Amino acid sequence: MFQHKWLVLILILLTFFAVTSDAQKPQVADCVSGSTGQCRPLGIRQVSGTNAANTVTINAPNIMQILVINGVCSAGTAALTVSAGVDMTNYLTIDTVAAAATQTKQYLPSTVGAGIALSPLGFQWVQVSMATCGAGNTSTLTVGVKGI
Repeated sequence: MFQHKWLVLILILLTFFAVTSDAQKPQVADCVSGSTGQCRPLGIRQVSGTNAANTVTINAPNIMQILVINGVCSAGTAALTVSAGVDMTNYLTIDTVAAAATQTKQYLPSTVGAGIALSPLGFQWVQVSMATCGAGNTSTLTVGVKGI
């Protein structure tokens, strides 16, 4: 009987330790943030200012399996750049897509960039930038992330 009490006590302590240690792990938000810096869950549609570039930053270290990008100029054309990094400071230019009125790009884990043969999905931070569409024009950048 005495041994059973110790066994039960040890099982309770082990269970408590497992639950509390898991709760102590830092949780990193998966989000897409635009020009306002607001974290939106896994998707954003952002319109640039007139004569301005359009940039969206993705923080999704835990789940990115598909990244979809659509950029449209109100008039004119603009190039699209996809960069990735392990911090918010040093980005590698993974892909640069030639200027067009409409930009469409999709990345899967097996899709690599033309600039550097790496998938942007392997990085915590991904930045999608659409250059200015020309004088007097705006761009609409829609970026979505789907996870596992």
